[in-house]
Amino acid sequence: MSIEFLIPFFQFTLQALVMLVAITNPFYVVPSFIAMTHEYDDDETRAIARKTVRNAFWILLFFLISGELVFYIFGITIGAFQVAGGILLLLIGLSMIFETSQAGLSKRAALEADASARDDITLVPLAIPMLSGPGTITTVLVLKSSAPAWWHMAGILIALIFSLWLVYVVYTRSKRINRALGRMGTQAVTKIMGLILLAVSVQFVANGAVALWRDFGFL
Repeated sequence: MSIEFLIPFFQFTLQALVMLVAITNPFYVVPSFIAMTHEYDDDETRAIARKTVRNAFWILLFFLISGELVFYIFGITIGAFQVAGGILLLLIGLSMIFETSQAGLSKRAALEADASARDDITLVPLAIPMLSGPGTITTVLVLKSSAPAWWHMAGILIALIFSLWLVYVVYTRSKRINRALGRMGTQAVTKIMGLILLAVSVQFVANGAVALWRDFGFL
């Protein structure tokens, strides 16, 4: 395996990992996870975290595999989806940066209220929408749209597995992390993640615009 192959492979995998960690941002939902699982002991909490991550993995893997089918059914070009997906991720990044503490608390309260009415919280709301919501699905599809080779797919899969493993680690240590970070620390991490997502989304919009320009025959 040549160095000419390994360098772009690791670069793409790292880009995918940064995007997925930024969009899932497990630190943001730590307070909600604690509120939803406070009645369970440590073993039960680990089981909930494990099942949540597994559910999210299968959902995102489905969209990763079926990406071309989605584009084909709706007649969407790669460039168009990169622009649209980049704009959506840009808006999510902006909301992460400029979200007020009160808005964040209201959002988490709504999720916790929904969870309290369900017997099994590992699918809804923990897996959907907290881990594999519209933003994460869009991220996977945008990465897929820029992944023409098999090694791109392998890179996305590795990044997906690693990012969800990180979510599992954070969830199973949620109480300690919440004590260490506090509200201000959580907000700071969220804003950093939002800034990373913002920068990457702008790049995707630019790449999609170039692709659209090329599709129309201007390049």
